[in-house]
Amino acid sequence: MEFIINLYGNSENPVVEIHGKKSSINELYKEGPLYAFLLSIPHCIITMFEHLAKKEGIQVKVCKVRSTYYLDDSLLLLGKYAIKNIKIEIYGDCDKEELKELVEKFKQNCPIYLSLSDKIQLLPYVD
Repeated sequence: MEFIINLYGNSENPVVEIHGKKSSINELYKEGPLYAFLLSIPHCIITMFEHLAKKEGIQVKVCKVRSTYYLDDSLLLLGKYAIKNIKIEIYGDCDKEELKELVEKFKQNCPIYLSLSDKIQLLPYVD
């Protein structure tokens, strides 16, 4: 089973889209610990990505993060939520090469990615 979360907008309180429903991240953090955990990963990523772009002097006005959580179906049948892996796609309105460069630098600097690199696939999203 897949669970997809999209984040975009201001990194301090981005808009979150889940199954077509939009809310602010601050509203959804209050929904409970599972939501808080699932949102914290893409929230950290959008914040770190914007920080890294600014540090590198790359202008990014629009940043979006799409996180796809792949759940373990056998455990889900037992009512247990276990994440097999996560695919995270990052979009920035900068040049494609700059985006690829930022994603590579991100992989070397983001604590969440460094801690969970065996579970997270991080990709630049290019149209």
